[in-house]
Amino acid sequence: MEQRKALLIKPKDVYTYSVMPNLGLGYLAASLRESGLDAVILDCNKEDIGPEDFRGYLSGKEFHLIGFQVYTSGIPSARRMVHVARALNEEAILVLGGPHPSGDVEQTFSILPDVDCAVVGEGEEAIVELMKLDKGDLDDKTRLAGIKNVAYPVNEGEVCINEIAQSEDLATLPRPAWDLIDPRTYPISPHGTFSRGYPVAPVLTSRGCPYPCTFCAAFKVFGRKIRYRPAEDVVDEIEYLVRNYGIKEFHIEDDNFTMKKDYVMEFTSLVKRRNLRMPWACPNGIRLDRIDAEMLEAMEDSGCYSVAVGIESGSDDVLRRMRKKLTTDQIEEKVDLIKNSSNLNVTGFFLLGYPGETVEEIKKTIRFSRRLKLNKASFSPVMPLPGTEIYSDWRKKVPAEDFDWNKFLYYQIIPFVSEIDSRVLEKFVRKAVIGFYVRPRVIWGMAREIKTLYQLKVILKRIWTVLFNRNFWLKKREIPRHP
Repeated sequence: MEQRKALLIKPKDVYTYSVMPNLGLGYLAASLRESGLDAVILDCNKEDIGPEDFRGYLSGKEFHLIGFQVYTSGIPSARRMVHVARALNEEAILVLGGPHPSGDVEQTFSILPDVDCAVVGEGEEAIVELMKLDKGDLDDKTRLAGIKNVAYPVNEGEVCINEIAQSEDLATLPRPAWDLIDPRTYPISPHGTFSRGYPVAPVLTSRGCPYPCTFCAAFKVFGRKIRYRPAEDVVDEIEYLVRNYGIKEFHIEDDNFTMKKDYVMEFTSLVKRRNLRMPWACPNGIRLDRIDAEMLEAMEDSGCYSVAVGIESGSDDVLRRMRKKLTTDQIEEKVDLIKNSSNLNVTGFFLLGYPGETVEEIKKTIRFSRRLKLNKASFSPVMPLPGTEIYSDWRKKVPAEDFDWNKFLYYQIIPFVSEIDSRVLEKFVRKAVIGFYVRPRVIWGMAREIKTLYQLKVILKRIWTVLFNRNFWLKKREIPRHP
């Protein structure tokens, strides 16, 4: 009997500044392999394959299951690619997964009706169970009913969502299929900014987030409960990546890496004991209220050189409405702690245009960003991500007709989120960026970090996008490859 094979796809976004090894698809592929199945990963951002090119890629190939990892900004591409997949692979099971269907699966089925089902939340177990089915089995909905984390349409406009569960023991999960997401084939700057070593590999040490922030939907994928991989297992994986892929830097992509001090101390101690002397960073953000001087010293001593922190606003009233569980005094105190007790670079994440936020509160945030001892800062208009509290409110305001999901892009302003006029908000985003970066200390600090022409091009593109509201496609030819 021929081995069943799945095609796991990340559809192309209209604008992409960050292209990195896809851990989500890597974990799914590894789970399939562990069960005696096979998988192929197609990262359309990395390979520069748009919907118009997908027909040529898929023509002549047969897959038992085709899965689409759908982010909100990728819906237009996903819709066209699903249509092609159904036309060319009539017997394939078409499955959706990723943040958008996890956040609002009912709405996802309404705009992607050609698919058979969706995976909501973590998908390692569900994808294996779905691969055991045949296309004809799906006519009997009871065959889907027993698979956790699966949702499927049952009647016109009605969706059945099975029990949602998370993997309790992350040590039981196989490592990502690294041969399918080889770090050497990805950009020098996977997060769209700077790195000190190349190749760079992303690593997850935990899953889950207990915080109730109204603008974040991470819990829709990984749940509220934090679960940890054994620190030794993570360090073993880093050693494997050094040995087999020659990585010279790793990035911890957790939502809450600093949540548990004992874990951070154990991890950093193991990195040092194994003599893994390489730069590493936390670009996805760490909680400021969970750090102390001892932890920062251990992180820096083991090679950490950069952390990002979620600040969001300079207004305590806005932070309270966001349910951020932080105050501006705490934020300033902890940023000072980082800068006074270490040499770590700090990037601050800020959101502008939160529902109900006033012009004066935005101005307060801009002033706050300049007062803090930050090396870099990101200022983004608030985006109503599916699954968030503000998304639920936003969906009540948008017109009944299908929304233009192309607008869910980096630095784009989504209508009906903020009460502030979009043109005014756009000006404040530009003012925030210019006011923060056009300072000698910040300019000189960034100039010292630029090591390659590619990094300079990425920075210039991001500046252009913010200041002039222009979007760029990251072309395949612009992605440097490992020598």
